Amino acid sequence: MIFKIECPGCKKNYDVHNSFSGKQVACDCGAKFTLPAAPPEGDFQVCPACRELSSNDNVICTSCGFNFKTGGKTAAKKKIKDDDEPGFWFKYGILIKKLVMLSIILLVGFTVYHYYTAKPFGISAKAPLGLFPVMNTFLGKLNFEFKELPAPAQYPDCAMYCFTNAKAAKDSRGMIDEEIMMIADKSGIIQAVFGHYSLPDIAINPNGTVVSRFLGRLRTEVGVPEKTEFKAVTHGTGRLAWTENICNWANQSISIYWSRVDNSVGLVSSNQKIAITLAKYSPEETLKSGMPGGDEESTVDGIGKGAGSDMARNISKGINKALNKRQEQEKE
Repeated sequence: MIFKIECPGCKKNYDVHNSFSGKQVACDCGAKFTLPAAPPEGDFQVCPACRELSSNDNVICTSCGFNFKTGGKTAAKKKIKDDDEPGFWFKYGILIKKLVMLSIILLVGFTVYHYYTAKPFGISAKAPLGLFPVMNTFLGKLNFEFKELPAPAQYPDCAMYCFTNAKAAKDSRGMIDEEIMMIADKSGIIQAVFGHYSLPDIAINPNGTVVSRFLGRLRTEVGVPEKTEFKAVTHGTGRLAWTENICNWANQSISIYWSRVDNSVGLVSSNQKIAITLAKYSPEETLKSGMPGGDEESTVDGIGKGAGSDMARNISKGINKALNKRQEQEKE
């Protein structure tokens, strides 16, 4: 049996019998080297790269990857040592992926939340004043309850809803009577929103009432300028004269009638009425026909002739009492 070996000096190949294994031999070039120990049987070859013994049938050295046919070295797989640690992506890749997915979900959620909170009333080109189901849900969260009433004549095939602040009425034992009137067609598209409220003196409550804040937000959503122009209109003569500040505003989609009586009673800065309707309707007529306080007669009497008169009792109560008392004094 023989094994093949290459002289490390002149690279000459030799076939050596196994009996010389482990012994020192000399090449014709003068180089001396020791043969590796070999089993007593079998043909073997010595790797010229690492000097390790390999089977004569092997093409690649099992120790270092040397190719006996090409004379080159084949890249060997890296051996994983016991003290080798996993790489950064192997350790944290899954966590990073989860954080990225969570960030995307939060971003989408924030975008959706911002969209619906910025436009909470279902306002669109088709519904410039919003949708009744959306508005009903919004007011329901503010403790408002609604009652369905017949709509004014100028709103055919529509229903009118009177929203009352049930919590405020209960907590104040009926002294606070905040209401919002709303008219919607059968498909739920709002045709008009109107209401009345008394703004307290700034020293008492600078934030105003729930109704005033709601109508203020609605004005913002439908695009009404923050500052609107009011014109003073005087009603009555002599000691019974009183001034009403009126604002009329409109664009291609909506129309607004806004009435304000300033400094009417103690601790109240103003009593206000406002109606916002689609452009094809008259907001002023909506106030007159839909709730009390829309004209001089109802302002003096304090009793409205509209469909919502049984629910809307607190409009300009301080003015009504004062005017009635003055009328009685004049008659006497």
